[in-house]
Amino acid sequence: MTKKWYAMHSGTSGKRAIVRIDDEIGAWGVTAGDFYRDLKEVAGDEKAVDVHVNSPGGHVFDGMAIYNMLKSHRGKVTTYVDGIAASMASIIVLAGDTVVMPENAMMMIHKPFGGVLGTADAMRDQAEVLDKITANMVAIYAGKSGQSEDDVLAAMEATTWMTGAEAYALGYADVLGSPVELAASFDVGRYASIPENISMRFFGKHKASHENIVSALAGMRQSIDNLNMEF
Repeated sequence: MTKKWYAMHSGTSGKRAIVRIDDEIGAWGVTAGDFYRDLKEVAGDEKAVDVHVNSPGGHVFDGMAIYNMLKSHRGKVTTYVDGIAASMASIIVLAGDTVVMPENAMMMIHKPFGGVLGTADAMRDQAEVLDKITANMVAIYAGKSGQSEDDVLAAMEATTWMTGAEAYALGYADVLGSPVELAASFDVGRYASIPENISMRFFGKHKASHENIVSALAGMRQSIDNLNMEF
């Protein structure tokens, strides 16, 4: 049986579908196409959907496809950040008609990254694609939050982590929930500027060497992720 980074089922009332995204989007060869087929099976065209997210992000095109299919769903879509919605997961969360975040849940936004092995022309083409993806992301963040595109781009360039309270204040979340105990089993070491409460959970007493680990992982990741754009 193929492992999936999401799970879906019909709610007990039969009037809504429950979706959970609890790992890296697009992992294990499971694509947005698989997500779409399963979503249609449990939600049809008009059933309300609750999407619970606790994810470090993942493949940019799978994530964008999921965002678009949730935005176009006829039934009401409510998204919940159960722990972390980092990177591409933050885009999926914003597909909700209503976005719910506990005070201490985390959302992270940054610019997409990727790698390519080839000629200078191929590398320039890759850079242009990344710029276009960035522009699409900026439009989504700005459209939801009401912030200017310049402010959003600056936040992405800085790799910005927000608590639920901060995301709510900035317009990314519609409903602010009570604090929850954060827990996750995935690695967020690929990202920079990780807040203390997140980095301690994943790196514990080794926090002092965390920035060096992040830098090394980032270099390794860009070297091996040929044409595998992630966000």
